[in-house]
This record gives sequence, structure tokens and C-alpha cells, in this order.
Amino acid sequence: MSGFSCAGCGAPLVVPNDYTITVVRCQYCAREQVLPDAQQRMAYVERMREDAAREAEANARAREAEAESRAAVMNTVGKAASNVGRVIFWIAIGVPAVLGMGITGIVAAINGGGGNTPSSTTDPPPAALVALVSKAQAGGCERVITTNKEWRHSYKETYTVVPAECVDFVAASDPSSLLTLNITDPSSKLTTRTGLGTLEARVCAKSKGSYKLSLSGAQDKLWVEALACPRKFPDDPSSTGRTKVGSKLKDLMSHGCFDVSLAASTFNDDRRLTTPLNSGQCMQVIAASGITDNDITIELSTPFGESIKPMPTPGTDIDVGYCATSTGPHVTELSAALGAPYSIAVAICNRGALPKNLPKAAK
Repeated sequence: MSGFSCAGCGAPLVVPNDYTITVVRCQYCAREQVLPDAQQRMAYVERMREDAAREAEANARAREAEAESRAAVMNTVGKAASNVGRVIFWIAIGVPAVLGMGITGIVAAINGGGGNTPSSTTDPPPAALVALVSKAQAGGCERVITTNKEWRHSYKETYTVVPAECVDFVAASDPSSLLTLNITDPSSKLTTRTGLGTLEARVCAKSKGSYKLSLSGAQDKLWVEALACPRKFPDDPSSTGRTKVGSKLKDLMSHGCFDVSLAASTFNDDRRLTTPLNSGQCMQVIAASGITDNDITIELSTPFGESIKPMPTPGTDIDVGYCATSTGPHVTELSAALGAPYSIAVAICNRGALPKNLPKAAK
């Protein structure tokens, strides 16, 4: 995070790596200041708590399934023992041919289990899955949500994804076979991914939501692992929108705008700006982001709290002009969908510099 400094004395502030920290104290003037990405940090911590609860629930389900499987085996063994007793009885009365039939029945009963449940096997995951996990961790996905566990036939889980991070899902089958992953997003849109022997998919969200993942394979044994990956966004002038905003501001200043209320500035959190205007004076608000899907939402209001409408639909390139009907501070509120960097500028203009049709205050 660049350009983060104390609002009191202007000294540079260090952004802690610990995501549970949302406020830092200036070492020079002792002023406390909320981190620009505090909302993303809180969302990240909330996600960690949810993942821990889901992991505990999954482990409980696995233990329950293992207990049921163990009980079924014991029941089968009991029946087998009864069969053995009958075989011994028949041996005692001289019918040896029945012995082979009894043994065959025992083997079939013991080996006849199986189902779409977590396997109790201790087999290690395939080398292909280990390689995919190492690749994800090398890319910054350090926190494990679902550990590599062997499953029988299929796997289903729901993941809550927040804009601050993505979920990397990796899977492998042994022996190698076709894997099919269905991803259902919060709007019920279905996306399907396939892979031969291995499969990897990344799920990212524009807003917090639940994603249902369902994996199936042609082979009996499947291994899966899911990792959380904090999102990292580029901070070059083009990606943050600073280049576009600066160019537009420069163009406005040569075509009827005469003052800059806010120079081209880059942020990655919600912003609330105040622009003093005299009655009849106009302003132009410019906002942009070069990051796909980092849609910017803007709202304007008069000194009396009246909403100014219509506003443009959220997007990565925003231009809004307004001419005041009353003297006083006019409020501009902006937010970006992904919490990724975006840039803003505000110019004070003559009426002739702006489009003919402008938004108006709601009555």
C-alpha cells in the first residue's frame, strides 16, 4: 500500500502484515489512524472465523461417518462369525463341501461396503496434488481452508468468498481420470471446469457471497484441497486509474474549468469528499480504475442532504457534473467493488464547460 501517511503530522506510516490490526499509531505525534484497507482486513478476519467453523463442522461430519463405517464393519464381522459357527457345525456332521460356500460368503460380506463418504484410508495424496498445492502457496495462498483428504466418488462444499481474497481449489484422482467441477455462484449461475487427473480453479468475488462447489470423478478415490489467497492488485498509474483521471482533469482545465478542488488522488477504500460551491457554480467529478470489475459507485448530495440524481451506473470510468442551486458544501461519496485502487479528481467549472443535461437535486 503506497502513499499512506499520518493525517496529523504527515509522517509515513507502516502498514502491519497482521490482518487483525485495523488502526495504527504514529510514532511521531502518537495520533491513531484507521488503515485505508480496514474494511478488507475485517472481512478477511471474519472469513477466517467462518472457515474455522466450517472446518470444525466438516471434521465432525467425517468423524461421524467414520464411526458409522466402523459400526457397519463390526456388524458385518459379527454376521461373518455367525456364518463361521454354522460352517463348523456342518464340518462336525461331515459335510465338507459347505465349507467353501461359507468362506465365500464371509469375504463378499466384508468387501461389499463403500459410498460417497470421506475415506478412512491413510494413503498419502498423489504427487500431482502436492505439486498444485505448492504452486498455489508459492503464489501467496498460505492459509489452508480444506486439507488434502481422500474422498470417495464425489465432494461437495460451500465456500464464503469476500472481495479481499480468492479461493484456490485443487483436486486430483488416482488413478488419473476425468474430473468435473461445478461452481454455482450466489446468483445461481453455474460454471463447469474439467481436468484429466488434476484440476485447479480460482474463485474470486466482487462482493461477499456463498459459492457451491461440487466435484465428481470417474475413479473411486479423489483428493481435494482449498486455500485462501489474499488478493493483490497492481499499483501502477494505469491500473489505479491515475493516468486517465489526470488526463481528463488536464483537458477540463483547458476547456472552461478554472480551479481544482481535488487533485488526481488514488485510494482503495470508501471516500467521502466535501466540495464548497456557490449558487450557480459547477463541479465535475472524475473517477477511474484500470482494474477489471473494480466498479466505482458514486453518490452526490446537496448541503441539505438531498440526493442528486440520476447518477451513472457503477463502472470503471465515471464522469459526473453538477451545478449548485444553493451555496454550501456538496458531498460526494465513492466506493469501489473490489476494494482495489481507484483514482478521483474534482474540478470547479463554468456552466458552459459541462454537458447541457446535468443531474438535479431530488425534490
